[in-house]
Amino acid sequence: MTATELTPLGTKRMIEAQFGSQLQAGNLLGFSDRQVRNWCRFGAPPHVARVLRELKHGQITLRRARRILRTERRRRPSAAPVEKPA
Repeated sequence: MTATELTPLGTKRMIEAQFGSQLQAGNLLGFSDRQVRNWCRFGAPPHVARVLRELKHGQITLRRARRILRTERRRRPSAAPVEKPA
C-alpha cells in the first residue's frame, strides 16, 4: 500500500466524518451511492483518496473536487479496451 492509498476502513471513516453519510458523499461528489459504498468496502482508488485527503485538509473546495473527479472519470475507461484481431 502506497502513501496515497487508503484502507477501506480509513476511506469509510474519512467519508462519514466529512460528509455525514455515504449517501450524502455520493450526492455531493457526483457519484452513485453504490460507487461510494464500494470505496468504503474495498478502498478508494489512489486518485479518489488524494482528492478526499485534500478536501479534508481544506486544500481544495468541494467544487474543485467534483471537477477533478469528473475529469478523471472521463480519462479512465470503465472497461478494458478490446483488441481487434488482425
